[in-house]
Amino acid sequence: VCMIVYSLRSFGILPANIITTYSIHIGTLIEIVLLSIALADRINIMKREKEDAQDQALRIQKEATETLELKVTERTAELAAANEKLRDLDRAKTDFFANISHELRTPLTLILAPVEEALSGKPITKDSLKLVHRSGSNLLSLINDLLEVSRVTAGRVRLEVRKTDACELVKNCCAEMESTAKLKGIALSCHTNSCLPVWIDQKKIAHVISNMFSNSFKFTEPWGRIDISCDMDRDHLIVKFSDTGCGIPADKVPVIFDRFVQADTGATRSYEGTGIGLSLVKDIVELHGGSVSVES
Repeated sequence: VCMIVYSLRSFGILPANIITTYSIHIGTLIEIVLLSIALADRINIMKREKEDAQDQALRIQKEATETLELKVTERTAELAAANEKLRDLDRAKTDFFANISHELRTPLTLILAPVEEALSGKPITKDSLKLVHRSGSNLLSLINDLLEVSRVTAGRVRLEVRKTDACELVKNCCAEMESTAKLKGIALSCHTNSCLPVWIDQKKIAHVISNMFSNSFKFTEPWGRIDISCDMDRDHLIVKFSDTGCGIPADKVPVIFDRFVQADTGATRSYEGTGIGLSLVKDIVELHGGSVSVES
């Protein structure tokens, strides 16, 4: 525009005055002012962008620090919980070894006493032989449990599954326990259907039932009662035990099937046991795809 004005003045079309004479200079000055304003605006924009970038960087750094602190706190809590669990397991193992030593020593003592009497020349009675047989059977059962736990832990257990009448299996297990129930003065009741065909490892499930009976007999006082029932719920076999025993402390209910855990612990415990019977029940049932639970 300024060049046009200057040209028109040069050809005499526009009158000569200060504006037309210095139009180029005025135009240059205006251009400089506009460029300066634009440059200042761009500098302000860049400054704001830099400040925003710095604020974002600080925010990200703060969030990263908070996240790291949170992760450190969570990890510390996890490590503390893991350490506490290891200490609990260590205490349980210590109790287990103390208990297992007692459980092995008791039947061995009952076996050796009559044998030593016989070796000294005293006649051995039928009652003594029954005591030796019963103690030997208890010892064998304990050793079998220990071996089974070892195989389960090592993942070397293989199920020999075949079609079995669950009702007949439960009835046979109950029949084997009737003499023990009479000896202890405990009423034993078995409720089953006529026939429930299932695919299971018969020997291992019989071992499960035997361990459950053993646990019930241990905690049920004379003149008490033990009930067992067998039924089907859709495609699942349900075997229920109930007894009139002393019950399980509330803090032991969630962990009663864990290895080495016993409901009765401490130096003043009233009942024998190693803490592996119920854990073995859980292991065998879970190998069959089932589950165990308890109410007390």
